[in-house]
Amino acid sequence: MRATQLLLMLAMACGMPSGAQVTNRLLINSFETSADLLRFARNNCSVSSSTDGVTDRQKSALVVFSNADWPSLYFKAGTGFTGGDWRAWGAAVVDIFNTNPASVTVDIRVDDDFSTDGAKHCQTGSIGVPAGQKATVMMPLNKSVPPGMKGGPPIYPDALQMNVSGSAIELSHIVAFQIFLPTPGRQTTLFLDNIRLLPPTPLVAAGQLFMQHFLNFLPLPHGHGSLRPIFGCRTKGCGAT
Repeated sequence: MRATQLLLMLAMACGMPSGAQVTNRLLINSFETSADLLRFARNNCSVSSSTDGVTDRQKSALVVFSNADWPSLYFKAGTGFTGGDWRAWGAAVVDIFNTNPASVTVDIRVDDDFSTDGAKHCQTGSIGVPAGQKATVMMPLNKSVPPGMKGGPPIYPDALQMNVSGSAIELSHIVAFQIFLPTPGRQTTLFLDNIRLLPPTPLVAAGQLFMQHFLNFLPLPHGHGSLRPIFGCRTKGCGAT
């Protein structure tokens, strides 16, 4: 309880938005109309409207990814989505229905400059979507990926959280993102729906700023103290009494 209270206090002190202060979501595409299907580019894949795998409204996108390198849906600022300032958002999210008999690895790449080469000016999230399942897939949005950490703390417990890698990006200037399969090895069909941006929670926003401090000073849930090293007799060489 004390840890939660401290996180909330830090969130308010740092001006972090609460759930009531931020819009619940920013819808990018739910593939409802023929116009929605024209708002993104296709690279080695075909897209049609479907009523399978729907999670938002009435329709989804049936995407057939070719057996090629990096087949993708490419969304560009201005046509694929409005507004390139993503600083208020905590995650890019998409609902995926995998009807294949095997798990399918799905990647999302977010770019802050059109000069990106796949290594600079972009971050990429990756996750395996289990066979025969519907899943909400989430890519955490961070200006930079902390050294030694790809996934980060869970933001939305009901979602599959992607491992994220890449260089620092400027969330105030997002120019494009794409959903792709990294060399699938065979033609692969997925149903996609409800691509959206979701806000961070106050606890996650504070935790991202002060993560190392929390590791050192917050008590454990069962009340046995913090994660700081304890120097007892074994570590300091106390003599027998």
